[in-house]
Amino acid sequence: TPVTIDEDGVLGMPVVATDVGGIAEQMYGGKAGVLVPGSEDRLFEVLQGFIQNPAALDKYKNGAENWRERNEKSLRALLEFIG
Repeated sequence: TPVTIDEDGVLGMPVVATDVGGIAEQMYGGKAGVLVPGSEDRLFEVLQGFIQNPAALDKYKNGAENWRERNEKSLRALLEFIG
């Protein structure tokens, strides 16, 4: 699984990722960010939308923070391991 998603979770940051493999589960079922179908064009559209309207990411911040809280014990172990 991509470590970057876990790192964003540690920071409580929303994620924009393509919906492949187990990424949806890693992103708290999409509540911690946006899952985009595996299309470069669609990914570009979503990212462009957030660049033009950064406040649109706000609705995902609570999901990212909840993800962090639910996974705090394993995240602490990860941080100790890498750190």
